[in-house]
Amino acid sequence: MQSLIEPDIKHSIARQFSRAAADYDKAAEVQRRIADDAVSRLPASANRLLDIGCGPGRITVGLQGRANQVLGLDLAFGMLQAAQHNAQDVTWMQGDADALPLRSESVDVVFSSMALQWCDPLSLSLDEIYRVLQPQGRAVLTLMVDGSFYQLNDCWQKVDKHQHVNRFADPGKVIQAATEAGFTVQSHQQDYLTYHASVRQLLGSIKAIGANVVIQRQSGYLGRHTLKNIEGQYLEHYGCEHGLPLTYRILTLELSK
Repeated sequence: MQSLIEPDIKHSIARQFSRAAADYDKAAEVQRRIADDAVSRLPASANRLLDIGCGPGRITVGLQGRANQVLGLDLAFGMLQAAQHNAQDVTWMQGDADALPLRSESVDVVFSSMALQWCDPLSLSLDEIYRVLQPQGRAVLTLMVDGSFYQLNDCWQKVDKHQHVNRFADPGKVIQAATEAGFTVQSHQQDYLTYHASVRQLLGSIKAIGANVVIQRQSGYLGRHTLKNIEGQYLEHYGCEHGLPLTYRILTLELSK
């Protein structure tokens, strides 16, 4: 899969999500909706369940009713510090989805919601998930794909031609990577929308959940004039009675080993 992320982006992602940890749950309403829908696709019971990209642990704690042992893994140490306050009986681990700190065939269910879009190439993480799953193991994964934030990207492109918005993988390539990893794949794609009173609030909602790491950082201050121009484009092309919409285009993978 073609690289979409700069080599040092993981460090930026970890720092960004660590900074967002304290207020993440208050801001992450759309993430909760996405995760709750994904949880409903998990097996009713498991022996050992791994949550990759567990964040501050709210969803992870809720998975305890579905497994004898739950492991929560995140790249961002700040997220794990927040998670430890949520539950002591979950095994919290700092680690990279590209190199899971677990033995082969040591878990029977893997869950991940809104984390694997930061992995590049995604094939490394999928290979690792396949490795740690027991035979007949299952995984439910959600990730943002191409088309996410398209309104913001379109409006920004009308103001200048720089890349300000994260680029996400083509869903077909994600499915292909999962198949090449050895999985039997079922997939489902769905758009989740949030609405905002202003562009400043919209950008703040992205920053509050740690997702404002961009591929090409542009120098210069994002001033009032630029924000006004973007907001004008947004109102003209996408504004509605609910406010300014922002789309999270989510691919859900149900994988069987």
